[in-house]
Amino acid sequence: MGRTFLSEEDLSGKKVIILSHPLWVDRFQEDPDIVGRTVQVDGGGYEVIGVMPERFLHPTPWSLNDPYLAWIPSQYDQWVDNRDSHSYQLLARLREGVSLEESQENLDRIGARLEDAFPDTNEDKRAWVVPLHRLLYGEAGSLIVLILLATGAVLLIACGNIAGFLLARATTRQSEMAVRASLGAGRGRIVRQLLTESLLLALAGGAAALILASWSLGGLKALMPPTLPRTGDIDLDSGVLLFALGLSVVTGLIFGLAPAVAASRIRLTDALKEGGRGGGADKRRTRTQNSFVVVQIALSLAMANAGLLLIQSYGTLRELDQGFDSDHTLTVGISLGGERYDDLEERRAFFDQLLPRLEAIPGVRQAGVVSKLPLRGGTNGPTVTEERFAEDPSSHGILTEKTSIRGDYFASMGIRLLAGRSLGKQDDDTVARRVVINEAAAKRFWPDRNPLGRRFAFEDDLPGWYTVVGVVADVRQWGPGSTPRPEVYSDYTLNPRPRMFMTINAVGDPRDVVRPVREAVLAVDPIQPVSEIQTMGEILASDLSGREFYTLLVGLFSGLAVFLAAAGIYGVIAYFVAKRTQELGIRLALGADRGALVSMVLRQALRPVLWGIGLGLAGTWATTRMISGTLFGIQPLDPTTILGGTGILVTVALAGALLPALRGTRLSPVTALRLE
Repeated sequence: MGRTFLSEEDLSGKKVIILSHPLWVDRFQEDPDIVGRTVQVDGGGYEVIGVMPERFLHPTPWSLNDPYLAWIPSQYDQWVDNRDSHSYQLLARLREGVSLEESQENLDRIGARLEDAFPDTNEDKRAWVVPLHRLLYGEAGSLIVLILLATGAVLLIACGNIAGFLLARATTRQSEMAVRASLGAGRGRIVRQLLTESLLLALAGGAAALILASWSLGGLKALMPPTLPRTGDIDLDSGVLLFALGLSVVTGLIFGLAPAVAASRIRLTDALKEGGRGGGADKRRTRTQNSFVVVQIALSLAMANAGLLLIQSYGTLRELDQGFDSDHTLTVGISLGGERYDDLEERRAFFDQLLPRLEAIPGVRQAGVVSKLPLRGGTNGPTVTEERFAEDPSSHGILTEKTSIRGDYFASMGIRLLAGRSLGKQDDDTVARRVVINEAAAKRFWPDRNPLGRRFAFEDDLPGWYTVVGVVADVRQWGPGSTPRPEVYSDYTLNPRPRMFMTINAVGDPRDVVRPVREAVLAVDPIQPVSEIQTMGEILASDLSGREFYTLLVGLFSGLAVFLAAAGIYGVIAYFVAKRTQELGIRLALGADRGALVSMVLRQALRPVLWGIGLGLAGTWATTRMISGTLFGIQPLDPTTILGGTGILVTVALAGALLPALRGTRLSPVTALRLE
């Protein structure tokens, strides 16, 4: 609804705003007359000029940040004489025929010229060209492809199973096919008949699949992680119906063609004889069936390995210590903006009034405020220690995270104090500049030395030295599986930020104190809103939800693949034993040992299994390369996992072969010799 910004609104300072669809729905109850109304932003009135569509996605500069909920024109005076900020994001449409590589080369040249012209602010500063699709969807595309490949592998295994069963069934229809051939049916006519039967079977399966998909779609969408884009668009539309129809036809051809061709190769004399054997035809069928088993085993091994790797990786990540209390900590976003908070003293006074109110809430143990939450990215800059600067003033510093805190932040987040002390109100001294660092910074800045009392500075603020008064445990700032980076915690006064997060540690369920927390904020400022109310457990679960979803699906598909492979092995061995029942009876009548016969059957049955395992090991190497980027804490080619997957399939193959082998050798010789 409404319109977007006019070019002159950047210069005029006019207070206009465009709302996102979620904000319009959640805060304004889808008011159809919202355009033209005035809403409060940072204590000032802004005219709503538009609402963006529901599907509109706007990328944030940092992938871990939350999506934008509203937009205002950037004011021109913010851009003038400010060369120190390098976090702006540009959106551009490439000119026709210009590649990403050419665009990157152009920006590199521009960056080099700016570095020459402004060395103080632009040294080592570059802009990077990133496709919008990658920025919006990240690794979701590659993971969806992985799921699609897994479903395709399961489908191929199922096709191999059905083809094997149809091939075995074709043996029992030799007489029927011979009669048809003797009555004038050509080979092509017989193939068409059998393919028609296969297509009808496939179409019936496709129809059943659509019904099952319709029933399960709601539950599947509920399991999908919030990071998966556009899940609301997933539906059984005409495109899905056409895809299902086409896939059913292709599937019918895949599993029906080989049995149809095999059944059409008829030797009338042998086929019409009662009790006749196919001879060469039987050998061809056996080879074809064994080929199906080899492919099934290979695909199953590759999928079993991928599933085991993802499950092991997810378990490792799930058990990883994130460095904070995820069970009892509530986080609430708060932004102090507008004219009433232009002065730093007013913002500091707000938090100093708020924190005692929060800690007075029944059930609250500690409360603090922080400029960025764990797992949610951050702000950083290069730092240099006093010792290193004395040795080489031109040396480059170590990239370090900057975090502002106030109150009892470490206790409220459950971050352990390892050495020294935490920060208090006495540390808002902009002259003394006392800070706390994390363990990663202590090890990186002063390895094998006591960091307490030592000093460092950020490169853009030399010689503004900070003094270390405490060391705390590491938290994973850039995601659950990220490596902890050096991090510096300073008092809010030393590094004030417009947006902060309250962190409240509760005795029981942190959600129980949401309402009194809101009331405490409004008691300090009656028009100050809060947002993004989440527990740290919910934030962690949200970050792990995508990995959990893909692990669940691939694990289920892997289990299904192994089950189908077992069914295929059983079917082939059962067919093999049935065809050789008379032979087994003769051997038993001549005094053969039943155990030796079982061993013979197992050896012949496991031969295609071993070929399949050999081929599957090559497939395992290919699949591990595909999923290596999604693994955490384990090697893609993990011998234990490969041996585990191989052991599972060998065990399944032995179990699938043993039952028909035992059944075939337990028949009495007389009964076996009478069977046709």
